[in-house]
Amino acid sequence: MTTCFLHYLWRNPQSVEQARQSASSFRAYGWEVHYVAGYTPETYKDHPTHYRIMEGGRLSGFVDKKRETKLACVMNHVRFWERVVKEDRPLIFLEHDAIAVSSPQDWQFEDVLVLNAEYAFDFGALKGKFGGWKIPKTTEVAPLPEDYPLVCKVQHSPYLGAKMICGTAAYAVTPKGARALLHAAWNKGLEQSDYIINDMNVVMEYVCPSPVKFNSKNLSTSHG
Repeated sequence: MTTCFLHYLWRNPQSVEQARQSASSFRAYGWEVHYVAGYTPETYKDHPTHYRIMEGGRLSGFVDKKRETKLACVMNHVRFWERVVKEDRPLIFLEHDAIAVSSPQDWQFEDVLVLNAEYAFDFGALKGKFGGWKIPKTTEVAPLPEDYPLVCKVQHSPYLGAKMICGTAAYAVTPKGARALLHAAWNKGLEQSDYIINDMNVVMEYVCPSPVKFNSKNLSTSHG
């Protein structure tokens, strides 16, 4: 399992440069990398399947350009999940700020494998949010720990209390997991990407030491 799909914003020079740095790091460690021009607020509606927005979720609370930006983000994942189902093999989703720090392994996991959990709580929106909490080291693929702090707190969301993925910069998904996420998107509606990938919809696992860290600069392109 080494095939990665690296998403970037082709009209944003900083995103293009970060994607180049990302691809270079992954290829240096033997990962296979394919560039994907990410959806934008102007292009996500070109996707052949249209989904409604989930009622009561975080995404439903955004308006105007920020909502359109968040929709473009989650539709990148929907398109990726569809690819996983079509190719019928585990694949890896990357964002432009993902940086490889080690080679891929023959990881065996059920649905979703988080590849950057070791670094996610020290980066971006999660930095400093949970008092320096660190995910435990493990010698093999492991389920999210019992004290995992990142849970959905949206009061009217059907995902209230679910453990959420710690950002979507680097994760792998199996065909089984991709089908489950597409089922959730279709039947419950679209939610912000890091909210829809949760342990109510899929089995969440991780590796630590993690093979992926972050670029030192956070472009915050999902904020709209």
